[in-house]
Amino acid sequence: MARAHKGERAAFFPYLRPDVHDYVQNAAEAAGVSVSVFIADIMAVSVGRFDLIDETPVAHLPLVTLAVPQRRNQRADEGEKVTTRLAGEVVGLIKLVGAQPPGGRGKVSMAVYIADTVAAAAGNPLHGVGRHSSASSFPVQEVLTLAV
Repeated sequence: MARAHKGERAAFFPYLRPDVHDYVQNAAEAAGVSVSVFIADIMAVSVGRFDLIDETPVAHLPLVTLAVPQRRNQRADEGEKVTTRLAGEVVGLIKLVGAQPPGGRGKVSMAVYIADTVAAAAGNPLHGVGRHSSASSFPVQEVLTLAV
C-alpha cells in the first residue's frame, strides 16, 4: 500500500550527545517510530505545530519549547550523527526565530537548533510546560483533534 505524501520536507543531520542519542533511540522505540520521525515530531511540538506531528503518539512526545542556542558561528559535530526530515512549516518557524537571535549577531545552524532542542527534551521531558516564554516569537496554532 502506498503511503500518503508527507508534504515538503527538508533533511538535516544534527549530532547528538551520546546520552541524548540513547534517550531518542529508546523513546522512539517505545513509541514505535523511527529516530528520524521522533526528532521531527519533537521539533513540530517545539514550535507549537501539533498538527504537523507525523507518526509519534502524542503520549510519547515530550512537551518542549524551541531551545535558543547560545553558540554562534559554531558547528555542532560532536556525538552521534542522526538524520531527520522536518516539515517545511517547522523549518520556516525556526528560521523566523533564528533571524532575530537574542544577543544579536552570529548565525546558528538548523542542526544546532535541533540538537539543543532534543537535548532539552531528553534532560527535561516537561521543559516549557506551564511557562510562557516571551522569547517565543512565532505564532502558535491550536488544533482540536476530533474522534470519528
